[in-house]
Amino acid sequence: MTLKKIPILFYICLVACTQIQTTNDVTKFNELLGVEKAEAFNEAVLSFKEFLKVNYPEIEEENQRINQFLQTLMDTKDFNFNFKFDVEKCARIIEKWEKSDLRKEVWLYGNEDYTSLFWSNTGEELEEEIIPITRNEGIEVETVDISKYLDSNSAGLYLYGLSEYAPNDTIIQEYVDMKKAIGDISSKTIAESIKKLKIKYNEPFFMRILVVEFYYDLMKYSLEGERNNAHQP
Repeated sequence: MTLKKIPILFYICLVACTQIQTTNDVTKFNELLGVEKAEAFNEAVLSFKEFLKVNYPEIEEENQRINQFLQTLMDTKDFNFNFKFDVEKCARIIEKWEKSDLRKEVWLYGNEDYTSLFWSNTGEELEEEIIPITRNEGIEVETVDISKYLDSNSAGLYLYGLSEYAPNDTIIQEYVDMKKAIGDISSKTIAESIKKLKIKYNEPFFMRILVVEFYYDLMKYSLEGERNNAHQP
C-alpha cells in the first residue's frame, strides 16, 4: 500500500476525540456490504481475535491484548515482527476478500476502476447518479507501475458504512474524514495515535478498523514470508 505523510493537525484532532463510543449499527453495516462481503469481513475480525490470543497468551483481557499489539507495532522497525500466524487461514481470508470484492470496497489498485453507488469522488453523497471513480490521477505512470500498489478507496462501502452507521461516534467520523482526505498512512503513525485514545479498542466497528489498518497487511506479509521460505534452498 502506498503511504502518505499526514498533517499533524489531523492527528491532534483524532487524539482529542475521546468521546465515549456509542452503540454503532454493525448489523446495518453488514447489510450494506451484502452477505459475501460481510462474511469475509467477519471472518477477518474473528481471525484477528484469535491472532491476539495466540500472540499474547499471557494477557487475558482482549482490550489489553490490542493495547500491547499496538505497542508492538510502535516498537518494531520495518515489519520485522515475530508474530505467529495460521497461514492457511490467512490465505483463505485474503482469497475471500478478493472473490467477494470486499478488498475493492477498502482499497483499489492504481489501474482499477470503481463505481460508487453513494459517494462522488469529492466525498459528497450521490442521489441517483452513478459515476466511475478515477484513481491516482497525480501519479506519473512512466515512472511508477500503479497497478502494483493499493491505495484507500475513499468512495468504497467500507468508509461509507462507517460514516453512515456510526454517525455519533466522533472518533470513527474523524477517522473517515481523515481517510477520505489523505488515504493510507504508515501503520506505526496510526498505531501511535490510536493507542492514545481512551476507548474500547474491541468495539465491533473499531475492530474492523484495526483489521483494515494493520491485520490485513500482516496476513499478506505472512503469506509472502511463507512463499519466500518455500523458495529458499
